[in-house]
Amino acid sequence: MPAMTRNAAFWLAGTAAAHCVAEIHQGARLTPLLGHVDRWNEISLVRITGRRVSFTELLSDRYAVDQVQALRLGRQQLDAEPPSGARGAVFATDNVLDVDERSMRVILLEIRAYCEPASACTMVIPYRHAGETLGFGVHRPTVIEVSNVGAEAFEYMMGSFFAGMESHRTGWAIWTASAERELDAFYAA
Repeated sequence: MPAMTRNAAFWLAGTAAAHCVAEIHQGARLTPLLGHVDRWNEISLVRITGRRVSFTELLSDRYAVDQVQALRLGRQQLDAEPPSGARGAVFATDNVLDVDERSMRVILLEIRAYCEPASACTMVIPYRHAGETLGFGVHRPTVIEVSNVGAEAFEYMMGSFFAGMESHRTGWAIWTASAERELDAFYAA
């Protein structure tokens, strides 16, 4: 785990991304996920269901998610004052982006680093749903927006992101087995 605050936030985001890939690779819908990393590099990842879930439902991994409420609550928590001792946060959600009049499924990662100056990054990881003809496939992450980060520091942060992905053994194994250089014909045309 990297020592620098921004790197810790990106390491957390990589871990969360790999966790998301492990969750959706067989066709499950991603439950919005909010994570924090503290000053001791301990991470917490919490599923935001948008409703009260019983312990039995949680253990069975079969529970209904109020997506609208979960997105609202997760974003509200991400934008709130960070928990005491938090170095960074990530909010991961399942989204559909419209690009050139076509839809693309993505894992959306909203990353926050709580340092001076505070920085933020939004990235997407396009993927092909397991229910499609060719099965599950995942594309490389694409940065949509970044603030308060220089180009050289950003390279290190992306290195931390991939180190975080590799630290989640199950998610990383699925990622590497399902990696696509292209999302088939999506970019062709």
